[in-house]
Amino acid sequence: MFTAVALATLLAAVPAQDESRHWLEQARAAFQSQDLPTARSAAEKALGANPRATEAEVILGLIDTAEANLASAQKHFSRAVSLEPNDYRTHAYLASTYLAQKRYADARRAFGKVLSLKPGNMAAQYNLGVIELAEHRPNAALPHFVAVHEADKTDVPAMVGMLNSQIAMKHDAEVARSVQDLQRLLPSGSPEMAALGATLAASGYDGLAIPLLTTARDSNSRSFEAAYNLSLALFHVGRLADALQAIRPWTSGDGRAEAYNLLGAIEEKQGHFSDATRAYDTAVRLAPENEDFRIDSAGVRATTGDFEGAAAGFAQAARDFPHAVRARLGLGAVEYLSGMYEDAARALMDAITIQPRQPVAFDLLGKTFESVPALQGEIKRLFERYLATKPREAAPYVHYGTMLYLAAGGDGPDRYREAKRYVSEALTREPTYAPAHFQLGVIAQTEGRLPDAAQAFERAIAVSPSYATPHYRLANVYKRLGQADRAAAELNRFQQLKAEDNERERATLLRSVTASR
Repeated sequence: MFTAVALATLLAAVPAQDESRHWLEQARAAFQSQDLPTARSAAEKALGANPRATEAEVILGLIDTAEANLASAQKHFSRAVSLEPNDYRTHAYLASTYLAQKRYADARRAFGKVLSLKPGNMAAQYNLGVIELAEHRPNAALPHFVAVHEADKTDVPAMVGMLNSQIAMKHDAEVARSVQDLQRLLPSGSPEMAALGATLAASGYDGLAIPLLTTARDSNSRSFEAAYNLSLALFHVGRLADALQAIRPWTSGDGRAEAYNLLGAIEEKQGHFSDATRAYDTAVRLAPENEDFRIDSAGVRATTGDFEGAAAGFAQAARDFPHAVRARLGLGAVEYLSGMYEDAARALMDAITIQPRQPVAFDLLGKTFESVPALQGEIKRLFERYLATKPREAAPYVHYGTMLYLAAGGDGPDRYREAKRYVSEALTREPTYAPAHFQLGVIAQTEGRLPDAAQAFERAIAVSPSYATPHYRLANVYKRLGQADRAAAELNRFQQLKAEDNERERATLLRSVTASR
């Protein structure tokens, strides 16, 4: 039997529940008709009448989601989950909100809960795949997408998820099969087919992309994006004439800056440097805010040996883009190649200040060291800080070991111990790194260990036969060892290789700092 107080409480709760249901009906109807202010007001009144009205919390969460107020939506969905912990739908709403906020760990747990409550929920499976891909775990993503695909062979998003996972894992045969399956499902020339082609091209699968992009271009001749993506893919596979034909319609008058930039790349690849320069310059004029276009315009000048024009372009880009690392790398490279070593070193140090872990900058900066006595202390400190991060590449260890070798004083047996330690460390990272073998040879030669020096120079030549300088050093060592014929042969080989070596270093250096495609 109820007590008087309990009975009064129960009777009072009935009208409150009725009132809550009344406001919930209004909130539902208003939300369905997208009258969000009315829906919010009604849902809040439903909660006022019944604080445990789960549906009211869900409606408020959906309204906040529609208004991009994800933090508030998350709070409403969290309360809904606490009120109905066994309702997979409330967990799904909360999981989707976490995913929209890129809170991947929370989203993974919440979608996992959805699957534990509703094992056949394919939306949760799909979203778990999305999360794994977002966190760069394609191996973990693929089974989720496969599960959705097995449940519905026509589910295009799941197939695209499978494809993206296979691309990331470089499973080329599976990528080709997935593309064929998607081609059977997607209408020819559809935006989805064009997007698929663009994805393949961006991932390096130009051969698979070109037929799709050709269809997309032919289906919509007025689409710049379709023409550009096709031309870029053709450029990547070396079909330069076809690439030129695809992009040419967009390079008349004040066309698209991107088209002119790609035209410049095509002309440059064909060796038409004057045409390339004009195209790149037009891209810069049309879109001066694009840093890459500036780099390409300056870079083609460097390629043709116009170091003064290249330096001016890189310097202007460095001024206009305060955080432009590549502009400063380019400037350092052309100034180094022009023999302006101090200016080169300062540009490279600026690049390192912006991006401290910059292997190309450190490699080139190390090459300037002997020619910039006023900056050697600062350069050495930069290398010390960089090496403290344990970089994986070999070059900085050789450069720093060389700095220690040059600075070593005294005549003791351990004079070059630290220098040798750092150079040897380079070989633990790259056993065939010729400059490390060469520098160990230089130290051995200085110490008077001529057989060891000869062996080190011979190793450098064995792993890099076209590396000129070890041949010169080896000639000197052979001469001191009384091996005149071998010394003459090495000196002759050095003279043959020197010009080629310099040109190869020039080309490699320019390519490393100016390449943008």
